[in-house]
Amino acid sequence: AFRDPEIPAMLGFAHENYPHLTVMGAAARTELAKDFA
Repeated sequence: AFRDPEIPAMLGFAHENYPHLTVMGAAARTELAKDFA
C-alpha cells in the first residue's frame, strides 16, 4: 500500500481536505490502515 505520512490524518481527520477519500471504499481504507496497525 502507500507509505505516506499524510495517510494517518487522511484516515481519521480532515476529510474535507481530501475529497478523494469521500469516494474511497471502506475496504480501501482498511487496507491503508493495515500499514499503521
